[in-house]
Parts: sequence; structure tokens; C-alpha cells
Amino acid sequence: MIVYTEHLELRLKLRQIPYGLPKKLYLTAYERYFDRDTQLLIAVKEVKYKNKQREFALIYKRKINEVILITLHPLKPYQKLGRIKSGRWQKV
Repeated sequence: MIVYTEHLELRLKLRQIPYGLPKKLYLTAYERYFDRDTQLLIAVKEVKYKNKQREFALIYKRKINEVILITLHPLKPYQKLGRIKSGRWQKV
């Protein structure tokens, strides 16, 4: 089961992101990482947002019978590369 946190639902509303986008991103992400600082998982995928192709990071955690989607945000080009090079994000 995939669950949205209240925080994620608020972010979707504030950023005017379609409600189904986080679930779609989770299911179809082409890159996945483990964040050593937060101990959370990250799914990354490029999607169309406000008429532009943007790379998004979806932060989530897994429990036994559910996946909890925590937050979602567009990535700036240097963010992903910096976090990978520093070792903060490790490929899963």
C-alpha cells in the first residue's frame, strides 16, 4: 500500500503538483538512492511540470506492508550531482 503523508499532501497543494504524480514517480523512477544523512530513500525521475521537463526527487520510506511517501520537490541540476559526489546519496 502506498501512503501519502500530510506534509506531502500540503506540498502538492502549495506547489500545484498533480495528486497522482508522487505515486507515479515512485512506481516508475529510473534512479533510486539511499540518503545517508536522513536514512530515507529517494526516487528520481524527470517529469513534465508546469510545461517543462524537470527532474524530481521523491523522499520515502518502506515499512513491512506499505510505502510512505514523505515529500517531493524539483531538483536543481547541481543538487543531485553534489549529493552523489559527496557520498550522501548512495545508489540502491
